[in-house]
Amino acid sequence: MIDKDFLSFHNKDFLNYYGELRGRLHTFKTALNLLNQRGGKVIVETGCQRERDNWEDGQSTRVFADYARKHDTHLYTVDIKREYIELAQEIVGNENVTYTTMDSIKYIGDFKKNIDLLYLDSVDVPMPEIIDAFQQHSDCYLTNIRDLSVDEAVERFGDLLLPAQTHCLNEIKAALPNLHRDSIILIDDNWIPGGGKPRLAREWLFDNDWELLMDWQQTLWIKK
Repeated sequence: MIDKDFLSFHNKDFLNYYGELRGRLHTFKTALNLLNQRGGKVIVETGCQRERDNWEDGQSTRVFADYARKHDTHLYTVDIKREYIELAQEIVGNENVTYTTMDSIKYIGDFKKNIDLLYLDSVDVPMPEIIDAFQQHSDCYLTNIRDLSVDEAVERFGDLLLPAQTHCLNEIKAALPNLHRDSIILIDDNWIPGGGKPRLAREWLFDNDWELLMDWQQTLWIKK
């Protein structure tokens, strides 16, 4: 049973401090409030922060690390690119954070702790290539790529979407032994045409007794 006030994150500075998260503010806020209410202590993030102050890109490592330090929680973040891990470590610091350079599916498969919040944001969807492919379709009657239905987008450039979508699904499957009744799953880049990064993961979650709570730039799930 979800607390009726699960949207009310009890940190008066949250909105002001993270007010430039664009479409991610309310999903971050809800996920962390649920984590707090459920007493979760382990956050696993795939795909770490890779720029210093680009709030449009989310700054998730910074957000999760800040929460972890205030709530006796630990963040485990993994990225396959060492330069991103090193930059995140330089920006965020080491307190309550463990950094690992590794393929995220292997990392999750080897992870030994229960995962209370799983945040998936590895393997980017190649938006420049998708936009270019969209613009080259002379038969396309739409002027805005976001007006495409999911099926239309998958038909036109599904080959560009599939690597990120498959990787995201495989991350969830690798995490299954570490997920529990109160686990929370949050996936980024849900807004991208063709179902974005989580398209295949969403289908799997729907079919495996997970409940969709919020669906915007990020998609947020809990067990039914």
